[in-house]
Amino acid sequence: MISEYFDLSHMDSKLERSLARQLARMHDPTNPASQAPNGMYGFDVPTHCGETEQDNTWEKDWMVFFRDRRIKSVVDRIGDEEIKQLGKTLCDEVIPFLLTDFHPAPVPVIIHGDLWSGNISVNRQTGEPVLFDPSSYYGHSEVELGIMKMFGGRTNAFFEEYHKHRHRSEPHHEERIRLYELYHHLNHTLIFGGGYRHGAIKIMNELIKFMRKETHS
Repeated sequence: MISEYFDLSHMDSKLERSLARQLARMHDPTNPASQAPNGMYGFDVPTHCGETEQDNTWEKDWMVFFRDRRIKSVVDRIGDEEIKQLGKTLCDEVIPFLLTDFHPAPVPVIIHGDLWSGNISVNRQTGEPVLFDPSSYYGHSEVELGIMKMFGGRTNAFFEEYHKHRHRSEPHHEERIRLYELYHHLNHTLIFGGGYRHGAIKIMNELIKFMRKETHS
């Protein structure tokens, strides 16, 4: 692959709002450059998040795509009995609960897919943020925020500015982002094992507990 060369420097906190505006534009469903060519979720080819190949087979329903192509796919590959049992409850109950009937309704837009702080820098020539090393597909824009929460690095100014342009989905916004974050904990468990397993199980239990409380209140 041949790509344009960028002389990069570290991200400055002063550029948080600029980064948020750029990402919001990329996630704008009215932006023709961001729209899925067929109005569906997925991508024409598999992509990789780290070492993990992602099944991007096109799907009309976001809940089905995220459940089957992301959570279930990686849970099955981990081969851990506790994660498998929690994953079944998550796929059968929690994901339909969190990814159905929320507003604004998800619209498939292009996402970076692996937007932790190590994949964000600044172009020395322009002084503007640059995103690289993508794991792209067309999905719900807020899925982008999961890994950003997992590894931190973004300030409150970033999230305040982003949500000025892309309104939070409700109800259960925070839990939905936690679900999106879970995918990366599971993927890191698959790749690296170790402490990521504990984090994944913790989030799964928290989401199951939340769902049961909400559905029985």
